[in-house]
Amino acid sequence: MGEDKGEVAACKARARLEGGSVVLEKCFDSGYCRNLERLGYLRDRTLDPLEAAYQASRDMLCLGGIRGWRAAIGVIASLGLSLDTALVYFDLRRKGRKPLAGVRRGTLVYEHGGRVYEVLVLSEGYPLKIGSLVEWSRGASMDNHSPIVAIVDRTGLITYYEARAVRGIQ
Repeated sequence: MGEDKGEVAACKARARLEGGSVVLEKCFDSGYCRNLERLGYLRDRTLDPLEAAYQASRDMLCLGGIRGWRAAIGVIASLGLSLDTALVYFDLRRKGRKPLAGVRRGTLVYEHGGRVYEVLVLSEGYPLKIGSLVEWSRGASMDNHSPIVAIVDRTGLITYYEARAVRGIQ
């Protein structure tokens, strides 16, 4: 009982890593957990891994008695998530967006202002053929997503670019 009281003051929920997932063990704030469910981040007591890392970084979620950035990095490392994708995810969440993992590798998707955006996360210096970028941009556009490229530099700074494929002028 003493452990729960301390965690109530520090975290809104407690979770554990289990078989490649983040499982909610106990919710100390029912409104907080309902909101995670409403937003689609919590289903059948399983938290979206990126959201779990984000919530841990904000001291809202405790994992094995650990919270904050230490817990967030633990989730990212234990589940083999991309640190760059996590940084972009955290940045979008801080900006009030509600991203979800995209269907294409290395992407996040979110809705804002009546439009759906698909963000391709790249690391600075990552070799990428222009044809691959054009193919991704066209695929995102065909899904009625606005294509955005997020480039994460070595210091963690993120720069966003609109990435529309256009036909050459003849």
